[in-house]
Amino acid sequence: MGGQDASMELPLIHETFQSWARSLRDRGLSASFTHDLIIPDEGLALSALLLTARTDPQRRASSPARRNAYDRPLARFRYLISIVGANRDAETEEALLSVISWAEGTAGLNLLAEDPSPSWWQAWGMAPRPSFLLEASVTETSQPPDTPVVKKHQIDLVGREPG
Repeated sequence: MGGQDASMELPLIHETFQSWARSLRDRGLSASFTHDLIIPDEGLALSALLLTARTDPQRRASSPARRNAYDRPLARFRYLISIVGANRDAETEEALLSVISWAEGTAGLNLLAEDPSPSWWQAWGMAPRPSFLLEASVTETSQPPDTPVVKKHQIDLVGREPG
């Protein structure tokens, strides 16, 4: 599964996850958003659990100096996205498929083909649940350093005869 080679700032990533939960509510599914693996008492929970954060490999790429503010790569965050509900298997599957579809269409987010191992779930003390891994490319707005003003010097050679 692939995504776009784009980036976004961290608040926008969290807003994207929250908008997915709102979209599920708009479709008649009582869904909440969490950064944890909790099982809700009722309704569905869209969980975006941050697993890893690493420096973006493009961060060190050399490029010419820029004069205007720009977004530069900062990090790549890997999230475990899951949806869990109290005994609502059909709704959970429908919601998970919707979220996968939304993730594929969101610039800066890449679906990953790997899954957490059963031992990972066991370490968390939970039964494995339908989920997928998502990598978000995070940027930071960078202000270029003040560039010094270069003075031009001009020498006029007056009175010199061609020789």
